[in-house]
Amino acid sequence: SGRLTRKTKKLRLNHTAYRLYKVNPAGSAKLIARIKRKTHAAIALVGRSGTATGGTTTIASAYLPKGGRATVQLPASAGAGGYQRVTAVLINADGRVRGSSRYYTRDSRKVKARLK
Repeated sequence: SGRLTRKTKKLRLNHTAYRLYKVNPAGSAKLIARIKRKTHAAIALVGRSGTATGGTTTIASAYLPKGGRATVQLPASAGAGGYQRVTAVLINADGRVRGSSRYYTRDSRKVKARLK
């Protein structure tokens, strides 16, 4: 879905949907997000170090069972050269429906995210 920077990105996520954003690996590794209340959601930063076939992955994540605000931060990379790639993940993990219908009650939920 593009790049995530220090500028706040506003978006909407439907039920059980997610967005992936590229993050500058040489920049900040702290993600701050706010997801509309009463929404099962999660955020994560995924850092990749080493070669494409033999590298390691480091994940910092937070689950928000009621929405709200969360911050995650990757630890400093132990490998020489730091992370080669960092991805921010924003997730609307809510699949609740109203009664026995197919009306999803947590569609098009507001999300704000930025790096610090």
